[in-house]
Amino acid sequence: MLNGGVPAPTPMQLKVRALHERIAANFEDADAWLVYADTLLEKADPRGELITCWHGRRDAFTELVTKHTPAVFGPVAADVGSDSPFDLHWHMGTVSGVTLRVPEAAAKPPRHREKNRIRERLLERLGAVLERPVCQFLREYRVEFEGCDGFTKDLLTAIRHGSKLRSYAIEAFTGPERYSMKLEIEPYGFLYGVPDLERLALSGAFSTTRFSMPPFAHENLRVLELESDNFFEPDFEALARSRLPSLERLVLRPRSKHSMADAATLRTFVTSTGFPKLRHLVIEYCDFADDILAALADSPMLANLATLGLRGSDHDRGRLAHSSFAHVSAV
Repeated sequence: MLNGGVPAPTPMQLKVRALHERIAANFEDADAWLVYADTLLEKADPRGELITCWHGRRDAFTELVTKHTPAVFGPVAADVGSDSPFDLHWHMGTVSGVTLRVPEAAAKPPRHREKNRIRERLLERLGAVLERPVCQFLREYRVEFEGCDGFTKDLLTAIRHGSKLRSYAIEAFTGPERYSMKLEIEPYGFLYGVPDLERLALSGAFSTTRFSMPPFAHENLRVLELESDNFFEPDFEALARSRLPSLERLVLRPRSKHSMADAATLRTFVTSTGFPKLRHLVIEYCDFADDILAALADSPMLANLATLGLRGSDHDRGRLAHSSFAHVSAV
């Protein structure tokens, strides 16, 4: 017994704990997964068979998942069927990612109170699925929805294992009948809860969607992707005030003629000290790419870059002939 009457962990518990840590450190460690599968098979846990099958008979894996779904997911098995709003992504024999497709009823019900109930129930169902042991190594979370204003602040509440996430993506869009939508992004509300996050992607499609985002702050984020049809000065200012010391790749897609930023704001962005490790900058589908290139010339940000992506952007190729761009590979 340990102090306080708590029993000491058994040798098997210590072994499993060490395997969890090893897998968390290197998710692709096949040897660790197979040893873990053996410990599960000793307890007749079907997850062990799933892991073993993934590494030995991949062609039979889907059929085995179907066979073991009732045992692996128990009372929530019905929520992972073909009609489910949740798409589970498998890797290494376990659930490594989930895509939540928010149904239209949760976005546009007739009454606000009914909307809240639908959303709450949806997140409760997702939370119950992700609480199953087969989801304990969840690394990627993607959300797709239409017109759910302000919904993003609640999306991570369904994930008790959120602290282990490596990738988080939100894709929002508005239908043609909706004339206005503001996607409320609150990075401070969820980034502190996901310390291991390496990739964050926020996407809003159609001309009425825009982000409301404060500066980002995260120690380990390596990739940030932002896409919006309404990318304005406040968005570049927020980026300029961000503190992302591990960021290596920044992707900006300020689509449509509605997006814009003045020279002073862009200069503030490219002289920011918040991205000391930024090596790859991607500016795609941008009508004011020349303005960004003009601000970039001789800037501290450009000095650190290895690649610059301009796919789909309207720009003067002659600007890239400037000597300050000589060390950068255009992709």
